[in-house]
Amino acid sequence: MPHYVNNSCLSFTWSSLGQCRGVRLRRSGDRCRVEAFWGDDTGRSVSLAETLAAGRRALGGSEMTVCLAGATDSGWAMADVDMPNLKAAELRNALSFELRKHTPLPVERLTWGYRVLSKKNNENRVLVRLYYLKSDIWRQWVETASGLGQLDVLLPPPVALDPLLNEKTVFFPGRNAHDCFRFVPSGSGRAIVTAAGPESERPQSLAEALPLEQMDFGGLKELSAEEQFSYVGALTLGVYGLTRALSRDLSTLAPTPEGLRPRRNQGVRVLAYALVLYILACLLIGGVRAGQSRLARLRLLESERQAIQTQTAILQKQLNPEVRAYAKALKQELTDAIAITPSLPQALLELTRLIEPPAWMSGRFEWKEGGQVDFQIQEVESDPELASRLEYSPILGDVRELSSVYDARENKRTRKFTLNVRYDTDKERVEAQAAAEKRREQEAAAAAKAATEEMADGEGEEEAPVAPVAGGDEAGGQEQPPAPPRR
Repeated sequence: MPHYVNNSCLSFTWSSLGQCRGVRLRRSGDRCRVEAFWGDDTGRSVSLAETLAAGRRALGGSEMTVCLAGATDSGWAMADVDMPNLKAAELRNALSFELRKHTPLPVERLTWGYRVLSKKNNENRVLVRLYYLKSDIWRQWVETASGLGQLDVLLPPPVALDPLLNEKTVFFPGRNAHDCFRFVPSGSGRAIVTAAGPESERPQSLAEALPLEQMDFGGLKELSAEEQFSYVGALTLGVYGLTRALSRDLSTLAPTPEGLRPRRNQGVRVLAYALVLYILACLLIGGVRAGQSRLARLRLLESERQAIQTQTAILQKQLNPEVRAYAKALKQELTDAIAITPSLPQALLELTRLIEPPAWMSGRFEWKEGGQVDFQIQEVESDPELASRLEYSPILGDVRELSSVYDARENKRTRKFTLNVRYDTDKERVEAQAAAEKRREQEAAAAAKAATEEMADGEGEEEAPVAPVAGGDEAGGQEQPPAPPRR
C-alpha cells in the first residue's frame, strides 16, 4: 500500500493524437479519491498548451497542490538496471555509461533521469529505473506543459510505478483505442508486453487496469470502459504525486525547466525576508548606537585625561625647583629601576668579614626568596656593635635581631638575626660613610687619650725618691758605700 504524504495532486496526460486527460486527487488518511476529472478530445486543431491551460482552470487547485504531467504514447523508453550502491554523483556517472548500452544516440542528444526503486537484501546493489528520450521531444513536452503554469515533475506515467503497485500488472493505453501495453513484474523490474488483438486480453474496467487498493474512482466509474482506460496514465501520476517517493526522486528525475517550477509559499518567503531585513536593521541600529555610546565614553575619558594633564602641569609649575628635580629623578629611577641583588657567595663573604672572632656562625643559615637571610651566631662575649656593622654594609640592610639567649652552663650566647641582601640606596651610603667617619674619629680620640695616659704614668715613675737601706749593721756587719748624688 502506498504511503501518502501530500494532501492533493493534479495530474495531466496527453497523446500525440491530441487526447488530453486530467484528474484532481485528494488524500483522506490512508485512502485517496478522485475529486474531479477533465478530458478533451478536440485533437490537434487547438494547441495542446492551450488545451492543458483550460484543463488546469477547470480542475482548479491552490498553489500548494502538487502538479505532474507527461505524455502517454511513444517517444520515450525506460530500462530497469541492476547497479552497485554508489553515491548520487557516482551513480549518475555510471548510469551515463549504462545508457549507451540501450540506445545508439549519444548522451548529449538525450534527456534522461532515473529512480532508485529498491535495495537488494544482503547485497550492496540497487535496482534503478532509467528513462530517456530525445532532447527534441523533451522540448516539445516542455512547450506543451507550459500551459499548466506551474509544474513539479514532467514524467512518463509508467516510470512512476514501483513501489507504487509493486508486484501487480498494470495496463496503459497505446497509440490508438485497440492497443495497450501491459507492465508485468519480473525478477529485475518490469517487463513490457504489448497486448493487442482479442478483447479478452484487454482490461474490462478501470480497477482491473489500475488495481489500486483503497482508491475511490468517484465519477470515473460512470464512464465507459474505454473512456475509463484513457485515465490510467493521469491516475498513476496523481497517486505517485501523493506519495513520499516524489520528494525522494526530485533530485534524480529529469529537471523541470526553471520557468515551470512552482513558486509556493511566496507570502511566507516574503515575510521571512522581511523579518531577516528587520533583524539586520535592528542589529545595525544597535551596533551604531553602541558605537556612538563607546565613542562618547572615549571622548569623556580623553577630556578627563587632558584636564588631569593640565592640572598636573600647573601643579608642577608651582612646585619648588628642588622638589621638582627630586620628583623627576625619582620618576626616572622608578621607570629605569632594575632589581639587581647581590649573590649568595657575596653575602657569605660579607658576613664572614663582619662577624669577627671569637664569635662564629652556627649551622642554621637560610637563604629565602627575594634575598632574605636568617642566621644565628654564637659568641662568648656579646658584641653590641654587630648589628650596626651589618646595617652599614653596602650589600646588607634591614637588619633585625630576633632573639638573644645566654647559656650559663657552656658560657656562650646565641643570637638570631634576619636581614635582606641588597645594595644600599644613596641615602644609606651617605649615612654609612658618616658613621664610618665618626667611628674613625672616636677610635683616633681613644688612641690619643690612651697615649697621653701612658706618658703621664712614665713620668711619675721617674720622679719617685730612692729609700735608704736600713739595718746595715745587722746585715752581715759590713758598712755600705754612700749613695751617689743625684744629677
